[in-house]
Amino acid sequence: MFIAAIIGSLAMTANASTNSLFSREVRFDTFASYTQGADVGAGIGATLFPFKTLGLTVYGTRNNLDNLDGTFVQSAAAALIFRVPVTDVFAPYVTAGVSYGLDTRDFYPYAGVGVEYKITKRFGIFAEGVYQFESFQKWDVSGWENIGVRGGIRFGLW
Repeated sequence: MFIAAIIGSLAMTANASTNSLFSREVRFDTFASYTQGADVGAGIGATLFPFKTLGLTVYGTRNNLDNLDGTFVQSAAAALIFRVPVTDVFAPYVTAGVSYGLDTRDFYPYAGVGVEYKITKRFGIFAEGVYQFESFQKWDVSGWENIGVRGGIRFGLW
């Protein structure tokens, strides 16, 4: 079912409205984040959308701005994004990926949902919530401490 939705969405890309601000793109993200137990953080990232609906993102985050000891970039992540533009400027999306703790030397899978609003073709804002699992072996979703939110600005490069 999920594969059929992706194939159908990719097929819609070929017939996409020329007025839509969502298209194949490369963009740069800056964001603020909040994670239960890690407090306020910030990060930067880059995203490639080879299709209108399917993209790949990579980003680095400083998880705790209150304490600048240790590695400045505390986690690096890569994820797939599947977005569905419901209007020419608004698109909800789901994301799933893996982050790597540079301090802890551990991998953490995560999944989330978000929304993006395009103000212009090359400028938009976003907000998302994610749940980070403790490990690939433990898929427990019982703790609030693994929930994070982030929001920020996206700059389109092309």
